[in-house]
Amino acid sequence: MPFTLEDTWIFLAIAREFPSQDGLRGATSLSWGMLAVLAQAVAGPSDATWVLKVFSATCWLLAGLCTLRAVTTVRPDVSALRIALVFGLMSPTIWSWSGMDTAWSMLWASACLWMLAVSRVGQHRRFPAELTLAALLGAAYLVRPEMLWVGPLWLLWVRSKVPAARWVWLCAVTLAMLAVSVWGYNGLTGSFTPTSSSKIGLPGVVTLISVAWFIVQAVPLAVSARGAPAPLRGDASQLWVVILAVVALRLAEHAVLGGIDHRPLAVLMPCLVMAWALIAPHRLSKAAAALLWVPMMVLYALNVDNARWYAQRTEAVHQQVVQSLAGLPGDLVVGTDEVGLVSYRFGISRVLDHHHLIGRGLSSLLDADVLVFTGNLRQADAMEAGFQAVQTYCFESRPTVYVRSVGMTPRAYCKTLYQR
Repeated sequence: MPFTLEDTWIFLAIAREFPSQDGLRGATSLSWGMLAVLAQAVAGPSDATWVLKVFSATCWLLAGLCTLRAVTTVRPDVSALRIALVFGLMSPTIWSWSGMDTAWSMLWASACLWMLAVSRVGQHRRFPAELTLAALLGAAYLVRPEMLWVGPLWLLWVRSKVPAARWVWLCAVTLAMLAVSVWGYNGLTGSFTPTSSSKIGLPGVVTLISVAWFIVQAVPLAVSARGAPAPLRGDASQLWVVILAVVALRLAEHAVLGGIDHRPLAVLMPCLVMAWALIAPHRLSKAAAALLWVPMMVLYALNVDNARWYAQRTEAVHQQVVQSLAGLPGDLVVGTDEVGLVSYRFGISRVLDHHHLIGRGLSSLLDADVLVFTGNLRQADAMEAGFQAVQTYCFESRPTVYVRSVGMTPRAYCKTLYQR
């Protein structure tokens, strides 16, 4: 189905302008931005979205395999089928197929977990696994810039667990990769500061809903872990504590930056699966199995319905706006709060981005000739700036059950085209 998110259009709009004086400015994941550039080069503007979706699907499958290897390295007695089902039914993973960087982040996280498990529990190849993990953590800035702290945190944790000479090697690899990543990010985006904080700034109620959603997702796993075997010994006993600490820090990080949306938190899903598997009982009772599988399957089904609605919204509402803009004079400058599709179709140079993510930014409504906004812009503000509402495009009907954590009012399902 045509499941394309606004974030996907943003990546493609940025990629289409590359190379230019702005480089990849606005890309929250520099590495995924380069993959978007590759998609443009391989398929051209018309089919680049499908190439990104293939990339996403591939990353999601590889993330599942890496998570499985991480778990079986530590707990070979845990059923591989059970781990695969837990990973696959994690509700936010449905968004991984949209062409955005969710699955890319999940692949990075699961690969790190695999190498962490091999380096701390495996009997062989510990040092190569540690070096690989150091390189992955050092390159985290290219995957999600706000994860800069993970590499140094790991170096502090592993300091007392490896010989001094080996720790020096790990520091050198991690810090070298980190330096290259930060330098590359600044060189291609023009700033050391990622735009992630401005993109995830969400209302307080949305944060509460997203945290509640994440907890609901984790409850079946926690309940099913009752009756777990005796605590694991040695390094394995500390892995699940470290993993849960990363989850907690990631949640706190998003809250400090301004809000939590459950889609970016999909990067934590491999961590959650790994933590559950480390303390999971060898066999599940029928009651525990029902508590685990039934809620997860319901949540996954709701997200599939949600994705279907979101795809229809993109195709029905956004395309109507694009068709209306195409009928206007070609030299008009468009101000918008959802910059992705509009920028992709009309070019960043013609778009004033209300959120200052890409394009030239919108310091005043008077800067634009035409406005395309959702309900978060008060109509009175547009009228005061001399605009009139020409047409409002809304999805024809709301879904029966809607679980996405943004757009909690009917006005958010609409876009209004304003002209002077």
